[in-house]
Amino acid sequence: MTFVAPRVSGQVTRVLVEDNNRAKKGDVIVELDPEPYQVQVAIKQAAVDTARANMALAQALENVYQARVALGLEP
Repeated sequence: MTFVAPRVSGQVTRVLVEDNNRAKKGDVIVELDPEPYQVQVAIKQAAVDTARANMALAQALENVYQARVALGLEP
């Protein structure tokens, strides 16, 4: 017998062993609900996409400014 502790928190959706079953290192003994993790990935991806869009906008505005300078429209 040994104590089992999770590495991450989560809602258990399925238990794959019964009491007193043998398990070895690497065996899957429970499955966690993936939805909370997928939501967090989607949130982080949206933040990355927003940052990329903001960077593209900043680069476009810089190009406009440089063009205006080249035309003598900006000091």
